[in-house]
Amino acid sequence: MIILSPSKGQDFSPVVSPLPPTLPAFLDQTHQLITRIRQYDPPSLGSLMDISPALAERTQAQFQDFTLSRTAKNSKPAILAYSGEAFRCLDAVSFLPADLDFAQQHLRILSGLYGVVRPLDLIQPHRLEMGYALPNEKGKTLYAFWSRLITDSLNKSMAQERSPMLINLASHEYAKVVEKNRVKVPWIDIQFKEEENGQLKIVAIHAKRARGMIAAFLIRNRVEYPEDIQQFSSDGYRYRPELSKNRQYIFTRPMP
Repeated sequence: MIILSPSKGQDFSPVVSPLPPTLPAFLDQTHQLITRIRQYDPPSLGSLMDISPALAERTQAQFQDFTLSRTAKNSKPAILAYSGEAFRCLDAVSFLPADLDFAQQHLRILSGLYGVVRPLDLIQPHRLEMGYALPNEKGKTLYAFWSRLITDSLNKSMAQERSPMLINLASHEYAKVVEKNRVKVPWIDIQFKEEENGQLKIVAIHAKRARGMIAAFLIRNRVEYPEDIQQFSSDGYRYRPELSKNRQYIFTRPMP
C-alpha cells in the first residue's frame, strides 16, 4: 500500500477515465466537515488557512457549491484531478487500464477533507489541508478527526495482501495522521536527497517530483516486495544502501 499527499493544485477539466469512477469511503464525515466550515465567513476562513482574501473568497465558494450530486462537470477521479508536482510526475493519464486497476488497489491519497481516497474516487474542488486547526466533534484538529478512521481503513485494505507493507510517500504533514504504532504491517519511509559539494539535503520541489516518479514505478512494475523498491532509478536517483536503514530507504542524485 502506497500513501501519498494530495496537492493544492487541482485540474477539473473534463477527462474520460478508462475505468468506472468510485466514491470515497468517508462521505458522511466529509459532509460533517463541510457543514462546519460553511459557518466560516471569508475573513475567518482566510485566518484559518493563512490565505489571501481573494483565495478565501474562492475557497468559501467551493465549499458552498459542494454537493452530493456528482457530475462530469463538478467532480473527477482523484488521481486525474490533483495536478501538483507529484501528480504531474505520476502521470496517471498515461496509465493503462491495468495500471489504474493496480493503483486503485494499492494507492491511497490522504486528504484533509475526504480522509483517504482511492485513485478513482470522485472528488470536487476543495482546499482543506490536514494541518489546519479546524475544531470538530473529535478535537481541535483534523488529525483528531481523521487519525483513527484512516489508520483502520489502511489496516483493513492491507489485510488482504500476500506480503503487506505500507510505503510512505506522503509529506510529514500528512503521514503523521496515520497512527504508526497501530499499523499492523511493516512501514517503509522513502526519502529523496540532492547531493551538492559533498552535502546531502532534501529539496522540497525535487522530493515532490520524485515521490510521483517512484509511485508510478511501483504501480507500473506491480511491486510487491521491499527489495524491489530499491530498483527505482529514474531521473538520476539511485538507492543508497549505506545511508538507508531497515525501514528507511534513501535515494540520492547529484543536484540538477
